[in-house]
Amino acid sequence: MPTSNDSNIDPSAQFDRLLFGPVRALAGLSLVYSELLLQSQVDAARACSEISIRHLRGALEIRSRDDLRAFLDGHVDLANSVRAQAVDEAENLQRLHELYAEQLRKLTDVSVTQWRQAIERVA
Repeated sequence: MPTSNDSNIDPSAQFDRLLFGPVRALAGLSLVYSELLLQSQVDAARACSEISIRHLRGALEIRSRDDLRAFLDGHVDLANSVRAQAVDEAENLQRLHELYAEQLRKLTDVSVTQWRQAIERVA
């Protein structure tokens, strides 16, 4: 970051600092956010699938009326597990969105401050 008048700086360096730098920072932040969001969705799908498959494997053990009743009663447990998983996922996504929004605000504040300083130096 320059300490003297911006007019002494190479115009391409000014352009990089004021435009390309923030664009790269935004792209990096968005990439990290997208990767975390995708990984969260993959993890949630995997967890839900594992819960469902584990329950369906229980159907292979049905040999009597009591086994069938126990299997069907397991649907309540399955629904509770899936609900709990969905609540956890929603809370995780909310935290992720809040963190992304906070980082975007910080990036915007820095960028706006740099632009204001550059405009004040020119004026």
